[in-house]
Amino acid sequence: MRNIARRVGHPPRVSPFKAPSLRQLRRYAIARSLFKATSLPRAMARLGFVQADPIRAPARAQDLILAQRVKDYRAGELERRYSRLAIEEAFFINYGFLPREILALLHPRGAPRAWDAWDATMQARAHEVLAFVRQQGCTHPKDVQAHFDHGRMKRWGGDLSVSKHLLEGLHYRGLLRVARRDATPAPGSTRRSSTRHRTTAPLPGSRAPASCWTSWCSSTRRCPGPA
Repeated sequence: MRNIARRVGHPPRVSPFKAPSLRQLRRYAIARSLFKATSLPRAMARLGFVQADPIRAPARAQDLILAQRVKDYRAGELERRYSRLAIEEAFFINYGFLPREILALLHPRGAPRAWDAWDATMQARAHEVLAFVRQQGCTHPKDVQAHFDHGRMKRWGGDLSVSKHLLEGLHYRGLLRVARRDATPAPGSTRRSSTRHRTTAPLPGSRAPASCWTSWCSSTRRCPGPA
């Protein structure tokens, strides 16, 4: 009884905090970020988000990430299987791929930043582009450019197609989605889109990676008002 009382009344001494060693930190990071190779859908679900980067130096970000976590993964497999997986391309902390159920958590987005807001003219053009894509179905950006000939604009120090800017803005707002990617002879790929039915509020605009060519289709959501 004495021993029990002593243990109850006087808890054991706790050793002072000791900083983990570099080896311990390395093991901790690996255990929580690198898991046993699994299927592509399971890896995407576990990761929650995979950054997309078209630059091959030494390889694209999505391929470098998934090669260590997906059994028998091959470069470009994510894009090749994209249309058959329950994933979406979206603007998160940066541009990338995420499970479809997570996409709903991104909308509605906050107020537009000053440099991303559309004036009345750009808003009217966005309505026209959205209506065109809804009518056409899966639509290539070159088709939008050819139909409207919106011209070009200065953006982030570069020369950008206004049609491409509108498509990317509508995508960021959740009014368009990427349905698939079509490989092109040049580095990069072409994204095609198909209809998505959404009812969430309209959202502000942003940019996709410059080397990603996009093709889009519409959702049933109304186009956002100018901001």
